[in-house]
Amino acid sequence: MEIKMETSRLINRDARICIIGAGMAGLTAANYLNKAGFNNVTVLEKLDRTGGKCLGLNKDGGIWKEGEGEAYEMGAGEYTFDYKHIIELLIEFKLESHDIAPVVLLDQMTGNEKPLTDLYPKGIKEDLDLMLAVFKYFTELGKVHAQVGISGFHNLTPDLCVPFGTWLDKNGLSILRNAFLFPVSLYGYGSLDVTPAAYILKYFDRLNFFTLLWLFGWEALGKTAVMPLRPKNGFGALTTALENAINNNQGSSVRTGVNILGITRTDTEVTVNIEGKSPEIYDELILTMPLELSNLSFLDLSPEEKSLFGKVIHNNYYTTLAKVTTLDYKGYAPLLNGTKVQVPNSGDVFLMARYWADSDLTVIYSYSDTPMDVKAVQEKVIKNLGSMNLKVTDIKSTQIWDYFPHVSSENLPGFYEKLATLQGTRRTYYGGGLLNFELVENVTAWSKYLVDTWFS
Repeated sequence: MEIKMETSRLINRDARICIIGAGMAGLTAANYLNKAGFNNVTVLEKLDRTGGKCLGLNKDGGIWKEGEGEAYEMGAGEYTFDYKHIIELLIEFKLESHDIAPVVLLDQMTGNEKPLTDLYPKGIKEDLDLMLAVFKYFTELGKVHAQVGISGFHNLTPDLCVPFGTWLDKNGLSILRNAFLFPVSLYGYGSLDVTPAAYILKYFDRLNFFTLLWLFGWEALGKTAVMPLRPKNGFGALTTALENAINNNQGSSVRTGVNILGITRTDTEVTVNIEGKSPEIYDELILTMPLELSNLSFLDLSPEEKSLFGKVIHNNYYTTLAKVTTLDYKGYAPLLNGTKVQVPNSGDVFLMARYWADSDLTVIYSYSDTPMDVKAVQEKVIKNLGSMNLKVTDIKSTQIWDYFPHVSSENLPGFYEKLATLQGTRRTYYGGGLLNFELVENVTAWSKYLVDTWFS
């Protein structure tokens, strides 16, 4: 199917551009627009802070600020060799990084620690089968590069719309399932038997898959890998630097705590109605907030937009900052039930990280099939860790995330082709995690692609 997009209209450098959402996607879009010579850019955010899912907390559970010591990541947490755009920004803003803690497996019943290599049976035949599967995975990535290996999703064939576990099985790669449990299911991207293959193949492109092999390889040698890395003061330090750069660009601004009452769009202009303000007129609109229908009640949606965004779903993901006794400076993945590899049950703890060696605070990750409130999340954390002989002594904060906007295998065929035809219609453009997968690198790469494609 040929994708036809609105790219012929020339956008003047003095165009008034409004971006909705001041997460990584919105801030990088504004930053790239400023660099391209667009200086009349306004970013509107409903929360009283910027950063979106890039959120660092201080030791008391408040929003981290410069000079408050160590930041505890409650959202995006690390980067790899593959994060080209993020690395460029970290260098540009002179932000330091540090190694992540080593990762171990936990037994869900006892809390006993095991090495990551226990995810795989050991033996010469098993090692050979694994090496052959790794080679074949790289080969299969080459075959689908034009569909998922560049910005966005393009002309997805039916085999990429099935669940990733089904794709692995059909391609004779079932032996790799356990390798993907940790960075897919434990990182909030759902079950291998539910999440469509196209998303995971974009996530684990050549470089990210190489990083996964790198991590397991160093583990097998009894060493700690030098990748992934973590920004020293968290990704919140990067979003703050972006916010400051935009505000320092004459004519551009980032505004938080904005309650948008409604947006109307025509072929010539965009009108934004804000509580307590006169209507604001813009020439172009970029939507970077989560594109689920429930988040778009302020927008004069077209029938096509209603149809598409009504299909967008998310995962219920939670992060809790708390003191947990007896944990060391490590990452913990409770993927074992005795000798059996098993993903934790819905609502249980999926991952824990002691981010700083000199701190007794731990970030605890969990997610559930159905939504849970803060009280239910915290009660589940205390009970679940108690069953592993771990005691939670002080909970500082729990964050609830509508994570990983995506569409199901059933709704994926043709979805992105239809969405692509809407880009530029009624002066509106779409960004964020839905367009290019929910990773800080991917949303940033899409922001760059959006600016280069429609605003060049």
